[in-house]
Amino acid sequence: MTPFDQLKRCSACKTAKPRSEFYDRRTKCKTCCAERSRAKKLAWAKANPEKVRAIRLAWRRANPEKVRAIHLAWRRANPQLHRASSAAWRKANRERARADSLARAKANPERQREANAKRSEMRRELKALAMQVQLYELKSKLG
Repeated sequence: MTPFDQLKRCSACKTAKPRSEFYDRRTKCKTCCAERSRAKKLAWAKANPEKVRAIRLAWRRANPEKVRAIHLAWRRANPQLHRASSAAWRKANRERARADSLARAKANPERQREANAKRSEMRRELKALAMQVQLYELKSKLG
């Protein structure tokens, strides 16, 4: 067997490649087959947006843990983008954001009390800090 017997020419990209780069009985290499398959999938998706939406929705409903993990990974990788998109959503949906917040507070009263206590403590610390700054400025003016 000669080295040329181990090579095969792809009918799409016209390059000689090892036979391991081809599927059995195909004239196109695996790379070209994958590109063609990807192009066909994209064309079908563009032609059938409603079916794509339904398929994705069905997958999300069937795999809520995976969806949660994917979203969490994205939020951790993009904290600024997440903050900005959340703020934009809250601004565009003020009533719903307020209703969601109130519902969350009602469903978790202990957590709400802890958050309120933390907020109050932060306000007290800010007031004390502001008073220290004012006192410092007054002392520096007096000499």
